[in-house]
Amino acid sequence: MSEKEKTLRDWFAGQALESAVDDYTLSCRSGKQHGKPVLPRFAETTNGQAAAVAGIAYALADAMLAERDKKS
Repeated sequence: MSEKEKTLRDWFAGQALESAVDDYTLSCRSGKQHGKPVLPRFAETTNGQAAAVAGIAYALADAMLAERDKKS
């Protein structure tokens, strides 16, 4: 995807990524992820961690867009 093709949703998700990683890590440490390892193999897509964090980031982006639409 080129920079021109990036959507506002993608940009918001990128901005939310650090928070998404923090949220996922916290949930792993508190046991909410049912024993999934907490980061060192984070980027391995086979264990689902990267997909979980991406889902959090895009959920935050969707919430930001919904709130933005309310103000318009």
